[in-house]
Amino acid sequence: MHDVPGFSFVDKMANQWIGATAMWLAQGKIKKKYNITDERKALHECVARWTSAVGAQDFLGGSNPNLADLCVFGTLRSLEGFATHREILAETEVGPWYERMGTAVGARNCARTSRT
Repeated sequence: MHDVPGFSFVDKMANQWIGATAMWLAQGKIKKKYNITDERKALHECVARWTSAVGAQDFLGGSNPNLADLCVFGTLRSLEGFATHREILAETEVGPWYERMGTAVGARNCARTSRT
């Protein structure tokens, strides 16, 4: 957002603050809707259900990842660099699947583009 050349400084700051406020409000509604009181516990439970669903297969899609694999991988990958990511990999059994997905998806910086 800060790299958008057509946005003025005020536009960039407004988007940042409005976006953050909107996300904060949304998370409250989502937590209430799904009766979540402890976010980390809920995440651990979801990861455990995912690992159970994958079972002995390499991926939920079998020998190749499917869209569900990619969605879960993207969600977990978005946590990289945070304590929650390290915690999930250390305290659940998702690590081997996560590593297989990393190999299947390819380069770690595939979503980043260089700006020259």
